[in-house]
Amino acid sequence: MTALAAHPDGSRELWRRVRELEAIARIASNFTFEQSLESMMAGVAREVVEASESALTCIVGLGDRKTRLVSHVLGSYGAPENFNETLELAWKTAGTPVVSGAMQSRQAHVMELAEMLKVLGYEGVREAQHRAGWARMAVVPMIYRAEAVGLLIVAYPESVTPDGAQVAFLEAIANQVAVAVEN
Repeated sequence: MTALAAHPDGSRELWRRVRELEAIARIASNFTFEQSLESMMAGVAREVVEASESALTCIVGLGDRKTRLVSHVLGSYGAPENFNETLELAWKTAGTPVVSGAMQSRQAHVMELAEMLKVLGYEGVREAQHRAGWARMAVVPMIYRAEAVGLLIVAYPESVTPDGAQVAFLEAIANQVAVAVEN
């Protein structure tokens, strides 16, 4: 248990920011060449979920620079068993029309999962997301030298819509992760 468990001055926002900064620092300190990229990205995903009061899962997806589509799950935390494989199969067979918009525009998007789940080929993804209670997601491109190299996809329950501060935190993480992915 950390000192952050209590809110002595009642400032929930201040403590949220401290948790986020601590997560960014831990992520940076854990980037080493001694572990696999997948292991590092699973750690990033865990830090994102644990730093948030409301995120249910985080998925780090690798993008293809030529097609600007997401192609592979590098790491995740909080996803149901076998979800990464189910998601990759949907990406491979049905494409990534909704989430890849963030890669193509190089802008973060917050969206209802219902948008993505209408796409044919996402039936397995839809079932897993429904069981997990995911209703919204923030899709944040990982930018390296003005190019999107992947995405952070963070799922939230029905009761939460990530605000500007939460998205800014995810953008800071995504840009830090982009450097690690490239190196």
